[in-house]
Amino acid sequence: MSSSKLVASADSLLHLVQEYGTPTYVYNASIIQQRCERLKAAFSGLPVSWMFAVKANDNPHILKLIQDQGFGFDTVSFEEVLLALKIGQHPDRIFYTENNMTDLEMHEAIQSEVVLNIGSFSRLKQ
Repeated sequence: MSSSKLVASADSLLHLVQEYGTPTYVYNASIIQQRCERLKAAFSGLPVSWMFAVKANDNPHILKLIQDQGFGFDTVSFEEVLLALKIGQHPDRIFYTENNMTDLEMHEAIQSEVVLNIGSFSRLKQ
């Protein structure tokens, strides 16, 4: 699959820009789904738990498409955890790597039952 192929006509894209202004981001749901399937197929038969890094794209519509393909979410902030929960991701499919996590965020993450990845001994003690 060539990544340089335009999947929408220039006229339709120009119409979107005229209607919504710039910058305007246009995604193709079927291509996102195909890429998820292609990635999973490349490693079929292996014990893989697929995770998408929310920091790469936090658009809830895109995240939902990726979730529907069986991916969990790798999050680096509690806001990303909340976004993943809001779109319906199961807590055990949310991997939260702390980065200067507050005690409140840690306790809320524990209450949410997401998977915590603790990166420091001091945080682990907390």
